[in-house]
Amino acid sequence: MDEANPAGFVVILVHNQAVPLPSNPAERLATIFQRILASDRNNPTKHVIASILETSGDVSLARSLSYVFALPDKIVDALRSLELEEDDLQWHLGWLPPAQRALTDLWQFNAAIHNVQQHFSPTDLVNLESANRLLRREKFERRIEEAQLDSLGEKVRELHDALVAAADIPDDLKLFMLDQLDQIARALREFRIRGPEALTEALDSVVGAIYRVSSSRPGAVTPETRTWFQKLRTVVADLALVVGLGAAVLQLPANFHSAVNELSPATQVQSQVESTPSPPDPISDPAQPPIESPAS
Repeated sequence: MDEANPAGFVVILVHNQAVPLPSNPAERLATIFQRILASDRNNPTKHVIASILETSGDVSLARSLSYVFALPDKIVDALRSLELEEDDLQWHLGWLPPAQRALTDLWQFNAAIHNVQQHFSPTDLVNLESANRLLRREKFERRIEEAQLDSLGEKVRELHDALVAAADIPDDLKLFMLDQLDQIARALREFRIRGPEALTEALDSVVGAIYRVSSSRPGAVTPETRTWFQKLRTVVADLALVVGLGAAVLQLPANFHSAVNELSPATQVQSQVESTPSPPDPISDPAQPPIESPAS
């Protein structure tokens, strides 16, 4: 366990770089290779990569590297989705073979970073940048501004610290909420490698966990824990808005909303997302088509 972080919680990193956030997988990989090529050729590979990926500890580094290794395939899939002529596609993939060789040598942690640099030249980087420009022009991903991530990260950190110091919430519920905040914090940290996918995955996981707890423990929301559930729900709503799924948080289980709202004065329910009409429920709304059972 990290001595600087004895509780084992994810540390939220706030980025102050002037460059905009990458908006597609090609830009993410190009950013990584830019920093690799700019590194002192004699530096150990592990030191260089850990610095680029902003990781601490072998587990975190291995996790982040697994997402880096997945980037070439994501770029290929993204370019193929544009339905380019085969010649154009192959031209935009000229960087792929050297990138694959370079990424393979990233596992040689104790070797000098020169072993990686020798496989990927500035010309290869230019070719990768051409794929980036194409995907950026096609708006392959919805752009998320860094200010949005910083704001969400600050809210997660504030609630995390408040929960750690709180004495009015059972330990099991406190740990549950901290786990959800840790997932969001990790997604923020990994955004530069994974993009919106990391945030969407965290949103799905957190909403699912809330559904499980609210379904299996209907008495979890009490007058004492009400405020904490409201704060957690607000963070989840903010995450949904950043992802661009503002209504997604409304799909939290009805018993969670009703339990919190029943215990809450109307004047305290001020969430922006709560004011949005709920999506139609195909079970209770006859105008919606019935849900078909998957084929057995």
